[in-house]
Amino acid sequence: MGIIPFYDNDAGKREESSDFLTAEEIGSIKKWIVILQKYQFFPISKIVEAARLTMELKYPFLGHGFNRMVFDLENGYVLKIAFSDLGLRSIQQEYELYRGCPKDVKHLLCEVKEQGYGWIIMKKMMIKPSADIKTTYKILDLYMVFLKHGIIPGDLRLGNVAISESSEEDLVVLDYGLFFMPFKKPFFL
Repeated sequence: MGIIPFYDNDAGKREESSDFLTAEEIGSIKKWIVILQKYQFFPISKIVEAARLTMELKYPFLGHGFNRMVFDLENGYVLKIAFSDLGLRSIQQEYELYRGCPKDVKHLLCEVKEQGYGWIIMKKMMIKPSADIKTTYKILDLYMVFLKHGIIPGDLRLGNVAISESSEEDLVVLDYGLFFMPFKKPFFL
């Protein structure tokens, strides 16, 4: 695994299908991904506005970060769509990491259902943890667990985690697009 290249020149040409999105919706996302380079120097708010106008998706808009925007599919899942090169890379990283991470840390990552070029569908996690010292220690513990398993947890912070549905004591990472596994197997286990 490791870092995924910024561009997959053939990805936009491949046929994609989805159990969640229609062919028209996938087409509108591809239409946006093809032109996103034109907006790379615009303010984020203008990029998001251009993306939403280009795609015209029917789903409620939940918000955006620095590289991706999120829509609620209203079925327990969310759709993340890239609006930058780093967003494209993050989507591929999340997909590859979820598929290839060790089994004993997979439950710490938000479930990935589907992925296409420039988009990913993940489980919607609703309960945000409180900003207190206990949560801070849990995030530090998560950081160490990932490192122990050879995963560098870039951007692991309060805003990128939620409380697990299976246990109120556990956290799940929602955004792990900047995590990576530089080695196939951890060298210190």
